[in-house]
Amino acid sequence: MDNLTRSELEALQAVHYLSLISFTLLVHEYCITFLLEVERFWSSRFTWASFLFYLNRYFSLLGHIPVMVQSFLYSSASSGAKICDDLQAYHQYFSVAVQVVITSLLIMRMYALYERSLGILALFIGVAVAALAIGCWLLVSGKSQHGSMDYITLVGCPAPLSRPEALRLGAAWSGLLVFDTLVFGMTVYKSLSMRRRSGTSLIHLLLRDGSIYFSVMIAATVGNILTFMYGKAFTRGVATSFMNCISSIMITRLMLNLRDPMLEGSTTTTTTMTFDDTTQIMSTFVDPRNGTEFTGHSEFPNHSEGQA
Repeated sequence: MDNLTRSELEALQAVHYLSLISFTLLVHEYCITFLLEVERFWSSRFTWASFLFYLNRYFSLLGHIPVMVQSFLYSSASSGAKICDDLQAYHQYFSVAVQVVITSLLIMRMYALYERSLGILALFIGVAVAALAIGCWLLVSGKSQHGSMDYITLVGCPAPLSRPEALRLGAAWSGLLVFDTLVFGMTVYKSLSMRRRSGTSLIHLLLRDGSIYFSVMIAATVGNILTFMYGKAFTRGVATSFMNCISSIMITRLMLNLRDPMLEGSTTTTTTMTFDDTTQIMSTFVDPRNGTEFTGHSEFPNHSEGQA
């Protein structure tokens, strides 16, 4: 490589490692949860909730392939520049698309949690659209400030960001932080309110999963924003791929947990009712096709001799 200092080479190496770690986590998560997906989604009827689940799952998995090409492409001066420009543009718009899918799932979750309240739906859609609009404006308006490369690189497509553009992109991610914080606060409020009224353990599931999800996502988002603010040319936004991968992983886990059929004796138990020779278990999932619902039913043989 030409015109690169030792610190810049080390920064590029860190970028490559983090990209590889992020994609490895995504593939590993897919492999270890594939059987759960088959069990809890493939055998159920197709709904908007399952459509968004599959879209998040496979769009994120397959869509990261060009991102990995961007990170490890062997390029030359003659052919690499145009390819790298296209891959970098793809990465930015792909990141927006991933977050739109995840945001849609979170809005659906909150709509269900607040008993199909149109006011709550309007609130979250309004905040999401505002954050998306501001983010897209900041993304597009900062294109002309993108750092230029006056050297040839053999591995990957490094994208040095000028400080003004990095601050713009960091501000764009701040909209997502506001949305996640709002969803977390509303989840905690509703969960505690429902616990006082009913004490159902569904609330333990919602509060537990919501707390874990938003703790991880807020930490990841803040970390990503800090890289834009305080990173160097090659490390500004270095956590974007990790952010996309971990958010896809976390929302997948939320959806899988809400369709857990093994409810007895676990924190996901909501209600168990015995009728004659069957035990009917209330499974919590979102089904907007017939109205957004919290509950569905699964029937299992009732072997009372072996139950506590």
